[in-house]
Parts: sequence; C-alpha cells; structure tokens
Amino acid sequence: MSAPFFENLVAALPGSLKLLSLTFYTRSLMYNGAAAAGYPAGMLDVTGAVSPTTAWSVLLGSALGLTGLGMWLFARGEHRDDV
Repeated sequence: MSAPFFENLVAALPGSLKLLSLTFYTRSLMYNGAAAAGYPAGMLDVTGAVSPTTAWSVLLGSALGLTGLGMWLFARGEHRDDV
C-alpha cells in the first residue's frame, strides 16, 4: 500500500481512525491558524481538530522517528562495493 493512498483513505474516514494520518495533523494546524485569524469555524471542514502543540508534536515526532528508522535500516543493510 502506498503512502499517498493510505493518507487519502484514512484522512477521509470518520472517527478516531483519522488520527493515524499525518494529513489530519496538518489540517488541524491550518484550522487553528484560520480560526485564530478570525475566519468562521463553520466554513472550515475539520472535525475534532487537535491543539497546535499536539499537531506539531506528532508531526515533528513522526519526522524524527521515520528519519531515525531509515538511518538504522540503511546502516544495517548490505552494502556492495563492486557496483
């Protein structure tokens, strides 16, 4: 399953399953920014938006965690010098 397919599918689902999508946290940041700028909340289509602190924590934690996982997998991989 590719990442864009997963993000689009899970972000559109109702309930708490959308919390698995990074798109939800990005949309929460945009929603909170627009609400703080004075736009009516009824115009924005984000249900259950999280606080900016939570959104930034999840996004930065995911970036650092996935980078660390990639570094670990790359370090453990088999390297070929005969290429």
